[in-house]
Amino acid sequence: MINGSDHSVVFDLGDLEFLDASGLRLLMHAHGLAVREAGWLWWVQVHPMVQRVLRITRLTQVLPVFDSLEQAVGEPSEVDRGECDAPA
Repeated sequence: MINGSDHSVVFDLGDLEFLDASGLRLLMHAHGLAVREAGWLWWVQVHPMVQRVLRITRLTQVLPVFDSLEQAVGEPSEVDRGECDAPA
């Protein structure tokens, strides 16, 4: 959680090298819970192999991926929410 009143979550996936269907399902469930409470879920520092899975499943079109925690939790006006695709 970013703060107590915010239902927003940033997952640091930097050390995660493998993600299967059950992991994807878990992350999408967490996203659904956050959205239901007017929050959001973002991913940071995604390992290239995991990023490949996210792109193949097109989840990067739904959930933004950021290079760093600082980039993800910047001021709302500083974060581009229009383009959710992971950086190249």
